Amino acid sequence: MSKKKDLFNKEFFKEYRKDATKEEKQELNSILREDIGGDDVKVKPPEWSELRLDLDPDKIKEASAMIKDAMKTLSSDSGIMNTDVPEPSINFIEAPNSLSIKTPNNRSGIVFGTDRPSTLESGIGGKGGSGANTIDIVAGRGSSCKNAEKKAGVNPNMACDGARIYISEKTEVDLHFGLAAGIIGSGQKDGVKRAPGSAVAIKADDARVIGRNGVKIVTGRSFAFRAGPGGEKRSSGGELSEVPAPAIELIAGNNTEERKVFGGLKNPIETVNNLQGIARGDYTRDAIKEIAAMFEQVISCIDRLLWLQEAFNVMMGPSVWEPWRPPGSALTVGAQMTMINSSIWNLRIDKILWEINYLYPFGYKYVASQNVYST
Repeated sequence: MSKKKDLFNKEFFKEYRKDATKEEKQELNSILREDIGGDDVKVKPPEWSELRLDLDPDKIKEASAMIKDAMKTLSSDSGIMNTDVPEPSINFIEAPNSLSIKTPNNRSGIVFGTDRPSTLESGIGGKGGSGANTIDIVAGRGSSCKNAEKKAGVNPNMACDGARIYISEKTEVDLHFGLAAGIIGSGQKDGVKRAPGSAVAIKADDARVIGRNGVKIVTGRSFAFRAGPGGEKRSSGGELSEVPAPAIELIAGNNTEERKVFGGLKNPIETVNNLQGIARGDYTRDAIKEIAAMFEQVISCIDRLLWLQEAFNVMMGPSVWEPWRPPGSALTVGAQMTMINSSIWNLRIDKILWEINYLYPFGYKYVASQNVYST
């Protein structure tokens, strides 16, 4: 049964169906926020709507007529019902080599050109560089800049523009967006500046990545195809590094600088890295389990030591009636060596191996990730 039949077979629409014109039926459909025409879909207002399905048909007709009359009296640029919004236009400075799709007021658009983060002189496009083709998608150009509409010309602004998706074949993305360099950023590393490369940047007040079946964050090359000798390469043709895998950085607050903290009485001022490798779950769990087992060994050693000390105290007690007691000390000393000293040495070896395995980057279960970092 079609949606149209389903809608007008409802009990409370029977009377209205007889007299309603085609235009009135379309208006009713608009009020219910559903487009009649498809099959197997029941028409009903969304849960958040204040409309009720048990409204009297005459009241629905009356409301429809009121909406029609109101629309006739509104100007074409009132902004209501997605008409033109009375908003001042801005003068966006377009590059000679660009092509733009934009709104009449120049506040939103898609610009096809070369890398240009700001003025015409900025970016690789401003230097005349090749291989820097860029798509700049902007909504709310100059939205947070004061009196943008009064300026003689407005350039792209990574700080003032409302929301942006910036896709470039070659750019310095961290530099242009003012991001902390981190480990993989565009700052200095080992005395060599990171070369520009292709990038996709998303910036807005709120950004969301939504996946109904999940979300993956993957770095490194794909092994699903050969992509020529040596496998997949960078956008510029350079080789990709595989060891270690390219990093993932989760930076809260846009700050990766070292900071000084209070490190205790013996180390009052300690310098720590703000950006650190995150702990890996299974390895951290194993580390805690093994150190718990070592604590259990310590408790066992103390327990046996107390037991032997008590026995030693009993045997060393002076008595003229039992002269054989003092020689018993040799037995307790031997027991201490076999039951306690050996356990202590084994515990020390376990502790050293635990440090090597979990606390050093060369350990096979190093708890801190060397590929995923966070602040």
